[in-house]
Amino acid sequence: MIIFADFLRSKIEDANLSQAEVARRAGMRPSQLAYILAGNGSVTITTILRLAETLEMRPRDLIPP
Repeated sequence: MIIFADFLRSKIEDANLSQAEVARRAGMRPSQLAYILAGNGSVTITTILRLAETLEMRPRDLIPP
């Protein structure tokens, strides 16, 4: 899970958005995004789809190589 968290964090930074702004645009609480970025819990497909849309990328681009 930490690999996904680090990868997601880098995509957020690449988009020049704050974590709070990404959370807002993805329809989630900032604490939810912080939990994901801390490498905790599991990420649902729905969450990946929302984050991908927010970051203007394909969902598969959020999956680390």
